[in-house]
Amino acid sequence: MNLNKLEVLWFKILKEKTGSLFIFIFLLIIPFNFFKLLSIFFISNIIFPSDVKQNKDKFLYYLPFSKKEVVVYVYLLLTAIVLITYFLVMPIVSTSYFSFFSRLWYLINFQTLIFSIALIAVSFKLDNIGISIVYIILDSLFSSLGSTKLGNTFNPYIFISVLRQGNKFLTSVFAFLILLLAIRLYSRSDKYVKN
Repeated sequence: MNLNKLEVLWFKILKEKTGSLFIFIFLLIIPFNFFKLLSIFFISNIIFPSDVKQNKDKFLYYLPFSKKEVVVYVYLLLTAIVLITYFLVMPIVSTSYFSFFSRLWYLINFQTLIFSIALIAVSFKLDNIGISIVYIILDSLFSSLGSTKLGNTFNPYIFISVLRQGNKFLTSVFAFLILLLAIRLYSRSDKYVKN
C-alpha cells in the first residue's frame, strides 16, 4: 500500500465531500445505535458509490489508481471515519470492554455490507441508496423469521444478517466476501480509466 497515494486520495475525497459528510459524521458521534447506523448507511453510500453512479469517479484516476486500489482506499477511509468517531465517544458510555468491542465489530460489519451492496448496485447501473434500502428491508424480514436453534424454525440466515448478526464472525466472513465481489464487479472494466 502506497501511503502517499492513500493520503492524496483521502484528501481529495474529504475535500470534495466535506459538506455532505459533515452532518453524518456529527450524527456518528451521538452514542445511540439508530443514529450510528443511519449515519453509516448514508456515509457508505455517499463516500464513493454515489460518485460511481454519477460518473464522477473518474477524478480519482488522475494519479493513476487502479480501480481496485480506489475501492480499497475508500473502504479504509470509511473504516477510519467509523473508528475515529467511535473511539471519541464510546469509551465514555460503554459499560464494559466486551460491549465496547462487540458494538464496534457490529458497526464495521454493517459498514462493510452496506458499502459493498451500494458498490455492487452502481456496478450494475442501479440506484445505490434504493438497493441498499431494499437490502436492509429484506435483511430485516429474513432475519426475523425463525431462530438460531436447531429445529423446525431454524434460520441460518440470522447468523450472517447485517441487522441481527447472530454470529459476528460469520457476518464478518460474509461481509468481506461481498466486499471482494463488489471490488471484482467494479474493477471488471479497464484497469485504469483514461480521461
